[in-house]
Amino acid sequence: MRNQPFNECPRFQRCSCNDCPLDYQMGKRGPVLRSDPKGSAPIGAVSLCKATRSTRVAIAARYPELPTGGLKHAEIVSDKRSAAGKARWDALPTEEQARRRERASLLSRRIPNHPDGPQL
Repeated sequence: MRNQPFNECPRFQRCSCNDCPLDYQMGKRGPVLRSDPKGSAPIGAVSLCKATRSTRVAIAARYPELPTGGLKHAEIVSDKRSAAGKARWDALPTEEQARRRERASLLSRRIPNHPDGPQL
């Protein structure tokens, strides 16, 4: 059996994650359901990965064939959404970007206790 990336995770010995982002089979298996006999977690609850993103990405860098690159499903979706938003922003004309920045600045001044707003 080849060396598994999840073995390098500092949380591996105490981990009970059912959907490990450092597992080659993550996308194929899907989350595994579990029931907690003590009743502290609802039946069907999924244990989430608690390793930090930077830790998982550093480990995944040593395993380039890892399908998710060490990212959780939610992080993949969030990164795609952020990239799409940045692409939309970059596609705007410079004048429109300036207008939107100015509008956001004006709105932030109306919010009480906002760092850019008036001090009460």
